[in-house]
Amino acid sequence: MSYEESERLAEKAEIEDEDFDDVKPLLLIMIYVSPVRLGKPQLSPQYFHLGDLKRFGDRRLGKRSSSFRVNNVSCLFGFYYGETFSDLEQQNSTLKAEINSFKRRIESIEKMSRSSNVEIQAVPEKRSENVLTIVKNLYTTVNLPMSDCDIIACRRVAKMSTSSNRPRNILVTLPSVRHRDNLISSVKRYNKTHSNDQLNSEHVGVPGEKSNIYVAEHLSAETKELHAATRQAARGKYKYVWVKFGNIYVRKDDSSPVILIKNKDSLLKLM
Repeated sequence: MSYEESERLAEKAEIEDEDFDDVKPLLLIMIYVSPVRLGKPQLSPQYFHLGDLKRFGDRRLGKRSSSFRVNNVSCLFGFYYGETFSDLEQQNSTLKAEINSFKRRIESIEKMSRSSNVEIQAVPEKRSENVLTIVKNLYTTVNLPMSDCDIIACRRVAKMSTSSNRPRNILVTLPSVRHRDNLISSVKRYNKTHSNDQLNSEHVGVPGEKSNIYVAEHLSAETKELHAATRQAARGKYKYVWVKFGNIYVRKDDSSPVILIKNKDSLLKLM
């Protein structure tokens, strides 16, 4: 800030001409030692507060008039920092908008990267298991034709919570979104026509106690968390909660409109 700009600040604070030369050292401290200097990479780590300026004023100007001068310097702080904070608020708003834009892009990329995957959930783990055989048995059970080239990869994946007792999910990578949708549709159709014996561990060749298993889209950790929160919020009030193409939807009954749940704020619509 130039000397002329300092003079204008002094005029705003109604400091008399004869006082300005004495107040100028305080202005210089405020201007050049300030930790809130936009666009200046060489910021001082030292923070000067009004009390520091008062002590400096006592030594530099004498106690006889320090009260008057500190009051006026306080006005200068208001003018100077008022403009600075306004700039910071505008910059903060711009950064928030950019961060939200980046978040949406990342979410879109994550959806695309997972779009050909399915997760087989709640399949009991066995030490000598063959995950590929489990997947093939699943296809056979739901009567969906497949060949070896239809399974690009399949493996157990780490749990979201290490304290969970649920078995690790089986992640299956398929050639395309169409292959994923065909498998999920076939599982839904099988469960609908076999309501008394829905898809379970026995069907995929896992020995031991029979337990239901599930096939779902491969969702990001954030979407899984939102899906769980949505199910909780909709319990007892909404008949349907489902995921399609990575998006979460709810519907109160067969005649009600579909509600898209974009984030946790959207859950307020369910209240």
